[in-house]
Parts: sequence; structure tokens; C-alpha cells
Amino acid sequence: NRPKRNPHTTMCECVAVEDGGNGCDENCLNKMMFIECFDKNCSLGENCGNRRLSKKQVARRRPEREMGKGWGLVALDDIEPGDLVG
Repeated sequence: NRPKRNPHTTMCECVAVEDGGNGCDENCLNKMMFIECFDKNCSLGENCGNRRLSKKQVARRRPEREMGKGWGLVALDDIEPGDLVG
């Protein structure tokens, strides 16, 4: 009889941007704590800028065999500091 999981989620307090851009930016509490926003912790929906995993906004990559070393990942896109590699 395991206890039920009770994940601690923080409610995002970001507001929608008038120009139609993404509302959750670097000041988003969830983003600062490395928590991705989702429907239950963010009210912005599709206008949220902190949903990179669920929107599959990650750098493209492919596995490649390195002789004598094993397997590794090769980036197919340029990767900038702060980019998500999934």
C-alpha cells in the first residue's frame, strides 16, 4: 500500500502579452524552478512560453556509433546556450 503521489506544483502568475507573444518569459516562477508549465499550473494555455517539451521544441539530434567509444548523440541543429536538447 503505497501512499498516493502528491507532486508539488507551483501556480504560474504570468499574464498574457498584448502583442500575441509568449507570456511566460525568464521571470516565470515555474521556468526559474525548471518546472514546465501545463494546463493545471498555468492559465495562459497555448500562449505560454514555458512548454518546450510538450511542444517538442528541442534541438534535432541522431544517435551515431563512434568506433572504439560506443554510441553518442550528434546535433543536427546549432545549439545555443540555454537551448533544450531532448
